[in-house]
Amino acid sequence: MTDRTQDPLLAPATPTTADVFDRIGRIAHAGLDQTVTLRDILRELDHESFVVVVLILHFLNGIPIPNPLFCVMIGVSAALIAGQAVLGRTFLWLPGVLLRRTINRDALKQGLLKSQPLIGFLRRWTRPRLANFTTRRAARLLMCLVVVLSLVIATILPIGNFMISIGIVVMCLGLLIGDGAFVLVGTAVALFGVAWATMVMGGLVLVAFVAIKSAIVGHIVLW
Repeated sequence: MTDRTQDPLLAPATPTTADVFDRIGRIAHAGLDQTVTLRDILRELDHESFVVVVLILHFLNGIPIPNPLFCVMIGVSAALIAGQAVLGRTFLWLPGVLLRRTINRDALKQGLLKSQPLIGFLRRWTRPRLANFTTRRAARLLMCLVVVLSLVIATILPIGNFMISIGIVVMCLGLLIGDGAFVLVGTAVALFGVAWATMVMGGLVLVAFVAIKSAIVGHIVLW
């Protein structure tokens, strides 16, 4: 038995559908106003808003953008949001200027329409399994890991960042739908990305050290 129904990080997920998309769909089709605020969307997502925002940030980081500062911004932002989940906040805190930002309902509907292939994939290939990896304790530990991984992305060269972010995206999907297999795969991919980045950076440092040493020795010999 899991304790997902009492989890302060994750609300219960529907076994056969992407519950998050259903919630966003209700927002897109409800009300007479042409726009909806980010505050309204986060309120509808409730406890899952932490995981959803972290997922979106790392999905954006997976897009090749030749700007190291972008990785820093994404990493720090994701770490701050995941940190709020670890501390047990019941609602995601964001600056008021962001919470008041509005999104056109028609654009939201179009985004959901374009997401139908992903929703279909989730319905076909995911189900509640390996429940020990989606419990309250596991979710907190995974959010701690997300904090560390996000800071790694923000502090190292953009080597392996793509792999780390994709792993976090898969991990977050697993938490949202209660599929422990996705959580394990995402965690493994993210940690492999860290290992790969470490090896590459270690190799670069070693090559630089050998080159500098050779230059010094050659200079001494010539002298």
